[in-house]
Amino acid sequence: MDNNIITIHLWVRENGRIGGWSSTPQETTIPYDMPADDLFLRTDPYNYKMEDGKLVFDYEFYLQNEKEAKDREINDACNAEITAGFNHTINGVEYHFAFDMDAQFNFQAAERLLSKGLKKSIMWTVQIVSSGTGALGLGNYTRIPITLSIMDDLLVVIADHKEEKIAKYRDVLYPILQAATTVEEVRAITW
Repeated sequence: MDNNIITIHLWVRENGRIGGWSSTPQETTIPYDMPADDLFLRTDPYNYKMEDGKLVFDYEFYLQNEKEAKDREINDACNAEITAGFNHTINGVEYHFAFDMDAQFNFQAAERLLSKGLKKSIMWTVQIVSSGTGALGLGNYTRIPITLSIMDDLLVVIADHKEEKIAKYRDVLYPILQAATTVEEVRAITW
């Protein structure tokens, strides 16, 4: 263990939280002596605070930051799965439908045109997932006609697709995250 003591210069916020540190004095820093091998020097200084003149690791603050980062991670994963699209079978052929933001707008516009009777069908680009016979070029893109009846089916599939992902996030993973009491529990949560 290195017993050398060094002086660092801390930016301490009004609430006692550490806002950073420097090896040289600054106008708004306070000097602080610590061992040269102190863990503080190798970790995020924002997880520390000053209490009674001592530098203290704030585990609750650290845990809350980990929870917020994990929440962003699982929320992003939820959104990515929603926008990755969904599969639906029409006339025995399974197709993959894109569902990024452009596709969502296109679904809304197409549904409106079909439901108002302004069009009888709309050609839609899909990817072939499974044809039952394998003769349609799996993985290839094709265009198929979408009628009002098919669109009605798709609307239910879309709602189920989104609800399944949102339920996994909001009803399963988020409550586990909120109940976590250790960083290890937080990090163990995966999409």
